[in-house]
Amino acid sequence: MRPIALALMAFLLMIASCDDSTGPDAGSDYPDTIVAYTAESNYGPHGVLVVPGGQYLYVSHNYDEGVIVVDLGNFQTVATVPLGYFSKGMAATPDGQYVYVASLTSGDVTVIQTSDHSVAGSIAGFVDPWDITVVPGGEHAYVTSRGNNEVYMIETTYNTVADTIEVGADPEGIEVNPDGAHLYVVNSGSNNVSVIDTSNNEVIANVDVGSMPRYAAVLPNGDYLYVANTYGNSVSVMRTSDNTVTATVEVGTNPIGITALPGSEYVYVAEASSGNVAIIQTSDNSVVHNVAVDNLPLMVEASPDGEYVFVSRNTGNDVAVLGLVF
Repeated sequence: MRPIALALMAFLLMIASCDDSTGPDAGSDYPDTIVAYTAESNYGPHGVLVVPGGQYLYVSHNYDEGVIVVDLGNFQTVATVPLGYFSKGMAATPDGQYVYVASLTSGDVTVIQTSDHSVAGSIAGFVDPWDITVVPGGEHAYVTSRGNNEVYMIETTYNTVADTIEVGADPEGIEVNPDGAHLYVVNSGSNNVSVIDTSNNEVIANVDVGSMPRYAAVLPNGDYLYVANTYGNSVSVMRTSDNTVTATVEVGTNPIGITALPGSEYVYVAEASSGNVAIIQTSDNSVVHNVAVDNLPLMVEASPDGEYVFVSRNTGNDVAVLGLVF
């Protein structure tokens, strides 16, 4: 009986080890494993945007490949929209019909019609446009202008600039609260975040964060803004109810892009120099996992259902897809 008992014990230990949920890729409730690569290109991808509805991923480029369009049903490239050099930030209207793209070199904002991935128009007159957000109602888009320390407001009905707002030095990332009441502008040169009241386009607060903040992510529940501090190797957590920094999370080297899962439980941070994506659990602001993606990860974007996170790999010339593994 002794050999049988030993065999049974070994079998039970094997089952227990396979059911260990404490390690990576072991049944976590967030995407933490590379499951695919997509949007292969010749040059460095920058921005990643999932169009509302979840059918297409748009990928902008730091060189002359314009915007690559990926069908998320099979992760295949279905179109390329020519825009010239250095397309940066992107934002979609809530109905998913149009995508606005900041083109740094030309100083234009290009409007893409998503039904056929064609250029529907162009808005000129920006100085180093960098990033874009569209308010929940869809009537306005806001563009950071890194060259003159301003934010431009576009009326999307006519695609005309209707207002400009002075902010801090070298504004890059811009986010809107889900209720549409406030904008958050990340000023990389002045190490702060400008908070704008969208009812009158006035700056109501300037909140100090870490060293050289680049981009931010507001939680889908609207409670907190997470700001990636590239030189500070950290993420500042700002409570939106009173615009107060309540925590600082230490992450890897040179964090840049940042996004939140739709349930607000996790935030993903692309660490350009370490080659990792840090996953922050928002309940206690702890880093629960680091995913090695390599090749200079820049920007991250979560899918609307939270099943995937897309990571642009600037020197890998593609986008890594993080998924759930059970």
